[in-house]
Amino acid sequence: MSTNLPTRSLPTVEWLEARIAGWNTNFASIGVTSAQVFDLATGITNARAAFTSVTKIRADSKSATLDFNGQATVIHDKAAGMIANIKAFAEASDDATTVFALANVSPADLPTPAGPPLTPSNVRATVQNGGNVLIEWDGSLSQRTFFEVLRIVDNAIEYSRIASIGEKEYVDTTVPQGTMKVQYAIRAVRGTDISPNAGPALVQIGATPIDEAGTLPVAA
Repeated sequence: MSTNLPTRSLPTVEWLEARIAGWNTNFASIGVTSAQVFDLATGITNARAAFTSVTKIRADSKSATLDFNGQATVIHDKAAGMIANIKAFAEASDDATTVFALANVSPADLPTPAGPPLTPSNVRATVQNGGNVLIEWDGSLSQRTFFEVLRIVDNAIEYSRIASIGEKEYVDTTVPQGTMKVQYAIRAVRGTDISPNAGPALVQIGATPIDEAGTLPVAA
């Protein structure tokens, strides 16, 4: 322990407790009086007692807090079950408004609309052996989202939908014989909401894939 008097409360008490007996024995030799040592010893004893009391209060408070939280959890669960019964009773009654008013609880909340799905990204396409095309993309499947795979063959000007899928890749096995190039786009669908198209990813049949920015080459 340092020979310097600490500045914090408990270390101060502990520091003095380690020295007070020696000071009491040697008060004349160290330049203090017996009365000073006695007064300080009394203060140390009182401080230790106060700390012991604080420690007990803290322990009791922690125990009481745990007990309170436990009791609150119990009544919360009981009340939740009763409120579920109230709501079910109200929905089955001819006057749900009165039931909710008498119980002073709110009707069941309507589900929050999920909103439009996020637009997919990073669409890429690779020609496989046999002429099939693997299309991959990034996107979210949350809240019942699925994806539609769109395709343009050769010089057609409009996309046609070739698949609806709950995954983030698709193998196109229906490329028409003799096709020179195929262009793909992906869009996300959730309910009646449809995201903007992502892509395009263009492949030249028998050539290196071209990414959605139109650059060569691209890693699949």
